[in-house]
Amino acid sequence: MCPAGPGDAYVPARELGGDFYDLLPFGVGRLAIAIGDVSGKGTAAALYGSLAIGILRELVVDREATPAEMLRLLNGRLLAARLDARFIAMHFAIYDAALRELSIANAGGTLPLLIRGGEVTEIDVREYLLGCCQHEYDEVRLSLKPGDIVVFASDVSMSP
Repeated sequence: MCPAGPGDAYVPARELGGDFYDLLPFGVGRLAIAIGDVSGKGTAAALYGSLAIGILRELVVDREATPAEMLRLLNGRLLAARLDARFIAMHFAIYDAALRELSIANAGGTLPLLIRGGEVTEIDVREYLLGCCQHEYDEVRLSLKPGDIVVFASDVSMSP
């Protein structure tokens, strides 16, 4: 995002929470990127996030699906677990190094940003949170150029 300015600070969390990320090999020359945020704080949110990452790692090993399909499959597994009152906002993306292509699906997370040539644009991909209802997810494919930067965030918190 933006560099810290005067008076800004990056402060580590003081309590356990449900933010998570993972980078996973996804076939030859491809990398899966998962970034998520579980609703709530504390041990329950952290455990639910661990469950999601565990399921996701299993799905990545078993299949080479699109990001939209991966979110649909993960959502189905989370719904089957029937853990009420927990939802996950999550991005799942696949980077193909040979094609310089990034495919992104988003389940209720903040919009990713593309920084290209000094210009910042939001990548308009948005869908429903994971764990709340059955849903089909959409995805966006980007052809990346040298120097492009894509920024994901699990959430945005601004303090005065």
